[in-house]
Amino acid sequence: MSTASLLNWALQTGIAITALTGFILLIRRPFAQRFGAGVAYTLWALPVLRVFMPPVTLPVLKPEILPVTIAPGLTAPSPVPGSFQTGTVASTPNFPLLILTLWIGIAALWLTREAVRQRLYIRKLRTQSTTMSGPCALLAGKAMRAANLKTMPDIRISDTHTGPLVTGLRRPLIILPKNFETHFHPQQQYFALLHEMTHIKRRDLWAAFAVLLFRALNWPNPLIHFAAHKFRVDQEAACDASVLKLIDANKNAHAYAETLVHAAKSVKNPTKAAPLGLTIYHPLKERLMMMTS
Repeated sequence: MSTASLLNWALQTGIAITALTGFILLIRRPFAQRFGAGVAYTLWALPVLRVFMPPVTLPVLKPEILPVTIAPGLTAPSPVPGSFQTGTVASTPNFPLLILTLWIGIAALWLTREAVRQRLYIRKLRTQSTTMSGPCALLAGKAMRAANLKTMPDIRISDTHTGPLVTGLRRPLIILPKNFETHFHPQQQYFALLHEMTHIKRRDLWAAFAVLLFRALNWPNPLIHFAAHKFRVDQEAACDASVLKLIDANKNAHAYAETLVHAAKSVKNPTKAAPLGLTIYHPLKERLMMMTS
């Protein structure tokens, strides 16, 4: 595929992705109310799937070549010797290649910046946290079994009021706030731990990483960056739906919603999460509305 064809495919795909993203933003709320948060969350796969679809080729109408008629008695002019000059033709810049190079270069820089932010964020969390106590470890084991995880993730208590949250792709790290063992009662501790472990079980961190790559490739499109925040809301709502299935929503939905509100209120001056930091109190109002419906 030539650079011109590749650029044309990128433009066509970008327009289609923008249209699909706008469509999802319009229908996501009523779709979630009708079919559930988990099903609505899968709508965000449509723009990604569009990238792997073949390009759409439209037929091009070519003008017909009309024959040239010469009046009787006239002859076609013959070339005059020496009328053509030979020489080197000036080469024109390959604009499609320049545009693609600039596009990929900015995407790589944007992604590198986010990767550095993520690395520094995890390093800060590990240095400013300690291991959890025995009673909390027992609740963590119960939550691990309920979420059907095979191994216990690394769980640490932050010296600040950061968390509850989960981050890290290959080695998931759950961070709990400093007042977690004193300000949260045991049922709220269990629900918070189960929520973060459900994120790990659902591979939501990998989905957030895929969105990060998608944003990098679509860096000049403001609608994609706006939609990424709505994606996070739907991701958290889908995780809430999964947790409610595990804890019997008919009995514990209200207590679980209180845990989310309590976690949001207990965080003082929260540190801005890194690109792959999934906090339990992320956009709470819309999630509670979805849980109610």
